[in-house]
Formats: sequence, structure tokens, C-alpha cells
Amino acid sequence: MWLKVPEGLTSQEFSGIMLDHAAIVVPPGTAYGPSGEGFFRMSLCTSKERMEEAFDRMQQHSIRFDMNKAKV
Repeated sequence: MWLKVPEGLTSQEFSGIMLDHAAIVVPPGTAYGPSGEGFFRMSLCTSKERMEEAFDRMQQHSIRFDMNKAKV
């Protein structure tokens, strides 16, 4: 999935927050070229349990997003 980063953050900054605070690796959009700025990539190719764990970690650190908007 390509998801928007929170307003006011670069894709690199948001990826760093995900890693540093929730121990979740998500590539910044710029890893795929300059037009990827403003987005991050989240893969759905993992088990349901691992995805639930990632979302739980995000919730514990108040990292939230939806398909149209992202919030930290």
C-alpha cells in the first residue's frame, strides 16, 4: 500500500519515526524515486498476526493513519 505521511513530515522523517518509536520498518516513498515524496510503503505480504502486531505497536506510540490522511 502507498500511504500518505502526516502533514509536515517528509517520507524519510516518518519512516524514521516508525522505526525509532514502534520498531516497524517502512520504506519512504523516495526510495522508489523523487515522486514518492509524501508517501510511505507498507506491504501486506505478511501474516495477519504480524500485521496486527505492527498496528498494535503503532497504536501504543500514537502513530495513526488512514487511506486519505496520516497522523503522528
